[in-house]
Amino acid sequence: MKRMMNRDAITKVQATILVTVVVIAAIVGVAYYLILPKPPEKPKEVKIAFLTPFTGPSAFLGDLARKGVDQAINEINSGGGIRSLGGLNITVIYYDSGGTATEATSALQRVLSLYKGELSATLLYMASGHVIACTEITEREKMTTIAGGWADIITEKGYKNLFRVCPRSSAINNWGIPALIEMAKSAGVPLKKVAFLYDDNPSTIALIDALRKLSVEYGLELVLDEMWTAPLPDATPLVTKLADAKPQLFLCYSMSLQDMVLILGKVKEMGLKITTVFYGATAMNPQFREVVGPFCEGLLLLSDWNIINNEVNFKFKEAYMKRYGVTWIPKDSIGTYAMIWIFKEAIEKAASTDPEKIKEALATIDITSGPATLIYGRVRFDSKGDTVDAAPLLAQWQNVKGVLQPVTIFPSKWATGTVIWPKY
Repeated sequence: MKRMMNRDAITKVQATILVTVVVIAAIVGVAYYLILPKPPEKPKEVKIAFLTPFTGPSAFLGDLARKGVDQAINEINSGGGIRSLGGLNITVIYYDSGGTATEATSALQRVLSLYKGELSATLLYMASGHVIACTEITEREKMTTIAGGWADIITEKGYKNLFRVCPRSSAINNWGIPALIEMAKSAGVPLKKVAFLYDDNPSTIALIDALRKLSVEYGLELVLDEMWTAPLPDATPLVTKLADAKPQLFLCYSMSLQDMVLILGKVKEMGLKITTVFYGATAMNPQFREVVGPFCEGLLLLSDWNIINNEVNFKFKEAYMKRYGVTWIPKDSIGTYAMIWIFKEAIEKAASTDPEKIKEALATIDITSGPATLIYGRVRFDSKGDTVDAAPLLAQWQNVKGVLQPVTIFPSKWATGTVIWPKY
């Protein structure tokens, strides 16, 4: 009897030990599973942040930029998405960059914080000064960035995560001024005197420096070189100086639609007969045409892009006009449409949503066909992040079949029309 009790006691002890071991093993197993690094979840979409002004003096850019982006995103996602990632769609997170560099950097910091670890790239479409401020942040965060902006300094800081899709300010002048001189000569107007008026946007620094050098190189007399602080309260003092200087060619640069309209209105009011060239997006958007009306016909435009003479452009033009019910294509929609397609080609090549891998793909990419070639016919980047094939163009506000619109007139390989030099 005693032996049986001992045997039972031993059995109970053994059972208790066994249960304890099992419980401990289970706890250890669960803990081990919980602390094991889990394989990363496969992304369900490709997220990019797009910053552009929807408020402030350059708010007109935001609507046009978004239309170009939305057109591209619709084509990409409805066409099968990113094929190298199993057909993932691209999702764009829009943020208002506002009217100042401070507002732009604040917006960028918010989006990078809210979507930390989720973004594959940021795209910046705003004034050069705002791009300069924002790219300091994206470089520090090692966030692959595709940007606009003309100022030379944007790509002169040695950044490794930045890719610019438009020409440098100095390149714009090196192409544009000689072409204008030749056009005037062909029209029987030898240019001798030129005037510059420009606002205090940072992109004007390299631009005006190049203009001054070219004036000397081509024997032009610079009869007026004047900067104003935007916004301009009254254009009368500036335009009075312009009248007194009596130039044959007047070049004006401003990021403010209001300033540009004030200056042109005062020129017309004072009856000045001067061939006028405007720089940038301000004078190539629908609001400018609406405000200025028929007075914009004949104005010359020096720009980074416009509709040019190739099949990719004609196809885009038809699709855009149908989608938005318009009769011509604003340049800013053209640029942002191309930016999205360039990003699409890079992520296809990278086969990853990782910004680092997309950066590596952009650094070595060479696109020779498809929608990404809309603006220059070929896309590749140099060691600074500048587009190798980026080149400025000249356009002119012309009436084409009853529609007043910017027509590309230079270089000849891209031209969709010929210059009509003003007869003064």
